[in-house]
Amino acid sequence: MTDNGGSNATGQELQTLAGLLAQAQSEAAQRTAELAQARSQGNSEDSPLLTELGRQRADLIRQKGDIEGRLGPNHPQLQTINRQLADIGAQISMEKGRGSAEIASRARAAQARQGAIQAKMNQLQDQQANQTRESVQADSMARDVDAKRRVYNELAQQQEQSVQESRTAQPVGVVVARASAPDSPAIPNRPLILMLGTLIGVFGGVAAVFGAESFDLRIRSGKEVEQQLRTPFVAAVPRLTPAQLALGEDQTVLPWDFVYFKPMSFYAETLRTVRRTLKLSRKPDAQSSVIAICSSVPAEGKSNFAASLGRVMAQSGDRVVLVDGDLRRSTLNELMDSSPSVGLAEVLTGDVDLADAIVADNLTSLDILPLSEATFRADDLFDQDKFREILEQLRQNYQYILIDTPPILAVNDGRVLASIADHVLLIVRWNSTVVHAARASTARLREDGAALLGAVLTMFERKPGTIDSTEAVYYDKAYSHYYVE
Repeated sequence: MTDNGGSNATGQELQTLAGLLAQAQSEAAQRTAELAQARSQGNSEDSPLLTELGRQRADLIRQKGDIEGRLGPNHPQLQTINRQLADIGAQISMEKGRGSAEIASRARAAQARQGAIQAKMNQLQDQQANQTRESVQADSMARDVDAKRRVYNELAQQQEQSVQESRTAQPVGVVVARASAPDSPAIPNRPLILMLGTLIGVFGGVAAVFGAESFDLRIRSGKEVEQQLRTPFVAAVPRLTPAQLALGEDQTVLPWDFVYFKPMSFYAETLRTVRRTLKLSRKPDAQSSVIAICSSVPAEGKSNFAASLGRVMAQSGDRVVLVDGDLRRSTLNELMDSSPSVGLAEVLTGDVDLADAIVADNLTSLDILPLSEATFRADDLFDQDKFREILEQLRQNYQYILIDTPPILAVNDGRVLASIADHVLLIVRWNSTVVHAARASTARLREDGAALLGAVLTMFERKPGTIDSTEAVYYDKAYSHYYVE
């Protein structure tokens, strides 16, 4: 089977080019005749420009003859007319030359077009001849393929027939051996399924644990404090359970009361560790030290820690005053038997004297500068000279001034108080405070130039994998007989 599509297209194109070649040959002959006529007749005498120049030259010749007859051959006007005649003669010669060039250019263009069409026709004729030869070869190969296909089909039919005949001659089946019933089912393979299930469970559990650890951003150890926050770890204060806070059948105390009733407990001992850190951080020649106790967000145990630390330090013989700097919460009022009528806000506004606002703790020698009530004010009471004057007065009477500040990320007062203090303790609630919040707090404290002494983990629960063996609290059970809970 041959494909004549290419040959038909080539033939049609040859017919088109033949018509174009005839037109090109006619045009070339016409342009050649025009060129020969122009050369024989002196070139384009019928040109409008040449006609006009000839008329002007004739007028000048008549003027010249008239002037020579009247004025003589040496008159100045004759020189002007002669120059004009020379210019017109030059223009006529130039115009005749340009006319011959244009006719010659058109003749050459027509001959070039004729040659291009002739070359294209020669190329297509060669292509048509090649297609004819290829068509003949393709027809021959197609006939050869058809003949071989017929032979193959005949052989395949003979083979299929032979196979069918051999199957018909053989018996349907032969019993080789009697089948026996198996003792156990082959499918499902229960031991294999059990082994695969166990492996998948183990690996899935390990992957789940690692995934949970990777995505859990809560701080749970002193090592994480130092690595994630780049801040020294001071201590891990344990969480007091309801059973520990229940001193009797009908008596339940708060954490800051627990350190008074259980001064030899592990909880009180960790607070004495914090006290030791504060004592070492104070310069030898310093009369007193202002400590800002901060947290990143609310509910991190900051006020509990501040009040408990204040009572432990007072029990150790330190002269301590606890200042309630959280104007919007006034949590420390619960330390006292009754709510105070005046407090820090009234001292800052100048309504009362500092001595009149300080209240003594009902259990220890701790003094408290409370808030009479929660207050919301637009003016910045702490970022004023008045508060610094109050701190200077407190320095005269106390070794340690503990300031319970509002959360760093929530209220600007916390940053102001931290920047004024001599040292800052950052409270981080165990297994609750996320790394990003604590990092943001430390960044703001460093930006304000606060002296960040370290971080304290609060509400700590000793669980496997939550504390490093290099930390003292890791061995609390080993020396639990040292404490009286």
